[in-house]
Amino acid sequence: MAANSAFNTRKSPLNELPATHRKRTQFKWAAASVMISAGLIVGACSGSSGDSQSQRPDRERQEMRNVDQRSGDQGNQQNQGDQGNRPAGEGVANAKSATGEPFEMVPIPCQPEGEHQWYRTDDTFVVDPSNPETMYVNVEYKGLFKSTDGGKTWARKTKGLVVDHRNATTNEPCYTEYPVAVIDPTNPKRILLATSGGGGGTINDPNMRGGGVYESTDGGEHWKQMINGEMNGYVTHALVLDPNDPKTVYYGSAASPASYREADPNEIWVTKGIIYKTVDNGKKWEELPTGFEKYMRLSFIAVDPADSKRITASTVLMSPGNGGPNVLGDNPLGIIQSTDGGASWNRVDNLPKGYENALATAASTTNGNNFFQIAAVNGGEKSKSFFSTDGAKTWTESSKNMDVVKYDPFDPSGNRLVGHRWQCTDGPCDMALFESNDAGATWSTFGTLPAEITNIMDHKSRIQNIVFHPSDPNTIFMTGANGYVWKSTDRAATWTKLLSVDMLP
Repeated sequence: MAANSAFNTRKSPLNELPATHRKRTQFKWAAASVMISAGLIVGACSGSSGDSQSQRPDRERQEMRNVDQRSGDQGNQQNQGDQGNRPAGEGVANAKSATGEPFEMVPIPCQPEGEHQWYRTDDTFVVDPSNPETMYVNVEYKGLFKSTDGGKTWARKTKGLVVDHRNATTNEPCYTEYPVAVIDPTNPKRILLATSGGGGGTINDPNMRGGGVYESTDGGEHWKQMINGEMNGYVTHALVLDPNDPKTVYYGSAASPASYREADPNEIWVTKGIIYKTVDNGKKWEELPTGFEKYMRLSFIAVDPADSKRITASTVLMSPGNGGPNVLGDNPLGIIQSTDGGASWNRVDNLPKGYENALATAASTTNGNNFFQIAAVNGGEKSKSFFSTDGAKTWTESSKNMDVVKYDPFDPSGNRLVGHRWQCTDGPCDMALFESNDAGATWSTFGTLPAEITNIMDHKSRIQNIVFHPSDPNTIFMTGANGYVWKSTDRAATWTKLLSVDMLP
């Protein structure tokens, strides 16, 4: 499939990474990865005989800032359905795809192969806005869990989720690292969950059964596939509901070949662009004409809360390495924007050369003009973060480079952010969070970190997400590796652990 460009842009889009997954196959992968901070770039992969696993979306996000060569971030795939509270040894060797086709799940060890894939939670933690005692989170290898008592107890909720692998020892389903979940503020029993799959292909592909976007309308008790068999089932961290019409959903994908061993390296799974849109809750989908070139992927997408026709998205483009790590492309696309609901797109940013690729991007939910972006850079280059207060057009370097940031939804100006950093490329690390009250221009230390974080560089306790309580401005949640969910009720002065992998049922 030839590269396609539909942009009125200063530069044509270039190369991005194949979705950081190595999908279901009879081979085991050793992956060289590119680190960024909220997104990752994966390097060249070599196969050896053994059980297969897939690389995780969080490595596209949390380890991409510097393009380092790393081994071991091989994920695993998804299995099938109601694997909720199944006793050990009572798993199923056969499953059904989203279209009802039976298949046999591949046995794998179903445990981390390295510290970079240590039971990650990514951006899957969500809180019910009508009842904040109810919360959900996915834990890599373990599945999606729900608490209805404020985190005191948790139950697995996976009925209907299709997964490709099972635990070779217990025969139970083995769940992948899912990138993101969103909850419908108008109907909190409705949750959407992105499941990624094998880097590219349709959900009819034997190596992509676990991809797509799942929806639950009963608080996680049952899940159903939202996308159809003609779409690219690989989903990035970019998943959003229109805040003014939750039946309208956007998700980001990639113009990359599938990442399982037998995939055709010349076949990509999009025709017009790397964003899909539905206006009727998944009955019909449209592939939006963002334009693309091979290896381009979407990092982030946001809908302006004051104008649903204005959609802003960030991209990352990289080139496959020759026997080494992937490297960022020379002609990145940067920030793209539509002002007509996705019918047409233009590049809008003025990001400096070398910093146009997005590791992670955040948008204010109270001020549609405010954005913060963490740049992806090649190994050996200094990472930087940037902020914009004019709708992503003009970007200014922030005083500190961050790794995770979230806008305060209680600040009507959209100028307050809370963040965390672990790479500390522009000064010593602080065992604290940071806050900015000027849209990200400057930062000061804020609160503390949970007691479980004793080494800020430790992958096994690394913070991956910051979530504000839906109604209490003093309460903040954080999630991270090791299945961690933390809660503070005093503006990050003290923290309580609500969950870790050893506490799972």
